[in-house]
Amino acid sequence: MTTSKERPNRLRRKYPLIARLVLLLCSAVAVFVALEIFFSFHIPRNGLTPFRTSTSGAVPYELRPDFDTLYFNHELHINSLGFRGREFSKSPQGMRIALVGDSFTFGLVASEDTLPVRVEQWISEAGGDAEVLNCGIPGYSADHVAIMLHNRVLEFEPDIVIYVFCFNDTPQPDPTIPQDVDPDSVFEFRRLCPCRSAFLRWSSSRIAGLSRALGMDLGEGYVSSELRNFHEGGRDRLKEAISAMRQDCDKRKVRFMVARAPAMFHRDANPYAEIVEELTKICSELDVSYVDLGDAFEPAENLSRFRNGLFDGHPNREANDRMARQLAQVLSSELGHRVVTPEVE
Repeated sequence: MTTSKERPNRLRRKYPLIARLVLLLCSAVAVFVALEIFFSFHIPRNGLTPFRTSTSGAVPYELRPDFDTLYFNHELHINSLGFRGREFSKSPQGMRIALVGDSFTFGLVASEDTLPVRVEQWISEAGGDAEVLNCGIPGYSADHVAIMLHNRVLEFEPDIVIYVFCFNDTPQPDPTIPQDVDPDSVFEFRRLCPCRSAFLRWSSSRIAGLSRALGMDLGEGYVSSELRNFHEGGRDRLKEAISAMRQDCDKRKVRFMVARAPAMFHRDANPYAEIVEELTKICSELDVSYVDLGDAFEPAENLSRFRNGLFDGHPNREANDRMARQLAQVLSSELGHRVVTPEVE
């Protein structure tokens, strides 16, 4: 039987445990808040959407002509033709090269650091004369790029068209339904975060990457869905889109090439390696010139350090510069000059 004297002793023994648990909980909350504040500073800022509802109905959306906004922390200018950068010259003096593709072509960096601008700079510094057009649109897959090339890009009469392939360009099986874009909308990155937490977004992506490295399956994530789409007819759809680009260019007597932009992962942990391997086979089957922009980096180099930010897997300024120099070197025979061979610093 517990006496009245024993009860206070038991309560006194419980108080330190409760205090330690409260202290531990408060510490965990404080650490979480600190991490959330830190990662919140790295969330990309955006202004009004640079997109508008598609006028052709065959692609999900278009860029807004003659429009300026803030996009992923950078000032963005869309020219009167609906493409990023300066106005295209009406009568180019030298060769005209059009880079088509998705956000890797478009660039989530400052305008002067995008892949097309850096290619033009490298050609110019080597004594060549070429205008390089940025015809990339974020979020487009290969079938959308093929439609844009057919409907818009070839009317600019390029001498060379280069499709910059990204690992997630495999077309979907369902027909494209144009999005109804609200011109006053602003892309809010936190909507993509679990519980709208920047720290949880960062940590969940790291956990997913670690699980893939360990051969564990955590369910249908982004990587899994992309690979499943590729396996379930996506390869044929990708080949069909690249073939359509090739045929359209052949009809106009335009040189067509495919340049594969590397995924910004450690090479040994690239979950899209299978897609890359199949892309080389597709280009070989179609007799399409293929350029591997991954050659701009050392074989053992960890490409994740070339990411544009904590929440952005796109190539940063240095990565774009290296790939641009690699591409300019490949184009040197077409342009009649020699570009300095890429050197890895």
